[in-house]
Amino acid sequence: MQFKLWLETEQPLRVAHVGWTGNNFDQDMKTKAFSWLKQEQWDQADRLGIPGQLDDVINLHQGRDFLKENHKYDLIILYHIYCSPSSSWYAKQVRQMDLKTQGMFATSDTHCEDGWRRRLAGSEAAIIIAYGQEYDDKDPTEIRGKYLGNIPGYMLEEQKGFTVWMKLS
Repeated sequence: MQFKLWLETEQPLRVAHVGWTGNNFDQDMKTKAFSWLKQEQWDQADRLGIPGQLDDVINLHQGRDFLKENHKYDLIILYHIYCSPSSSWYAKQVRQMDLKTQGMFATSDTHCEDGWRRRLAGSEAAIIIAYGQEYDDKDPTEIRGKYLGNIPGYMLEEQKGFTVWMKLS
């Protein structure tokens, strides 16, 4: 009979909630993400929402910049992260404003497609879920599959209303 150490089986999940504001909309997205993971029988789904889960809220308005951190996670959920291409007129205008004035359009000063792909891949998360709108192919407005495309080491899967990247083994 083989036994696993308690620490190997009972480690809490490390979940990053990037762009989380705590409103009802974010809570609904979190619930949908957890439900989808359970429905898809993610091997860690039975650990979602248990006491001790490490929910790490990362929001520029609270002084945290996900792109400048290097923490590791099991699961990352991106909540409507604004991503108009840095070359667009509107993005240039927004970046000239201070963080408070930018409001929901706030972006990191290191925000770019390659930066997001590097940071997400470096997080070593098993699953990355991105909620957001993609209004047209030429100028996606929030981070989803059309904006980031393939992340090295991950398989991209579009779902209705969100994008999922699953770490390849």
